[in-house]
Amino acid sequence: MILYVALMIIAFIAFIFGISIIMNFFWAKHQNGIYSTVDVDASYQYSYFIQTIIDENGDQAGYEALLRFYDPDDQRWKFPMNFQNFSLREMIPLLKDVLPRLNGEQGFLSINITVNQMYDPRYEWFIRWARGTIYPVKLRIEISFPDDYRPNLFVKRRIISNLRKSSALGVDVILEKIESTNIFLKKVNWMFKDISGIKIPFSQYRKTDDNQWVDINMGEWKRIATRYGFEIDVTELENSDDIELADNLKLKYRQGYLIDKPNYGHVDLH
Repeated sequence: MILYVALMIIAFIAFIFGISIIMNFFWAKHQNGIYSTVDVDASYQYSYFIQTIIDENGDQAGYEALLRFYDPDDQRWKFPMNFQNFSLREMIPLLKDVLPRLNGEQGFLSINITVNQMYDPRYEWFIRWARGTIYPVKLRIEISFPDDYRPNLFVKRRIISNLRKSSALGVDVILEKIESTNIFLKKVNWMFKDISGIKIPFSQYRKTDDNQWVDINMGEWKRIATRYGFEIDVTELENSDDIELADNLKLKYRQGYLIDKPNYGHVDLH
């Protein structure tokens, strides 16, 4: 009798596990991280611009690859509004185009991906491929959360799993577009134990009027980073005051128009 009950319990667990796998497969199949919902002509309309990132000593530390779209009407490169619809598969030929422009550089290359792409079951395959392809340049991944994105527990667990796989493979994952509000902090703090760092845009701390309120200042973010053991990068550096603040807080990696503009060879992105 005990053996029968035990077998029934095992069978039930196996059934639930099988249903979970099937549901996950069909859910994943309809996500933009895997299959694009747009017609992307990567060879003509889209490309990666690169922007230099320096360290606290002012030395070049790496680059960020920034996806851009060429608008034939305006004849200008722009940020693609459909970035959320890109898949990991569509990023591959674009990344291959970046490699010759690195000229055997050392340091790292940061690549932006969406939350859906981070959730993608093929994420581990993608970072293994990218890591090997850009070697000896080190791979860094940057992710951000849209304002209206509220991941459920199942999604959070998958993301945490992929964050840990990234760490095991030596790939740093940076949470970017950090905001200065308590609402934002509560939305993302479940990731803090498993990310390598955060990237704070200085525009969050440039007040446009006296009524603008900052819940979490740079000093508080520094304390949070110390508590969880991750680094702080800063971006959108525009003047010497920004550099002084980064120096005072001992922030390692810096990025912004004061240092370098995103570019593709001789073409700057304004």
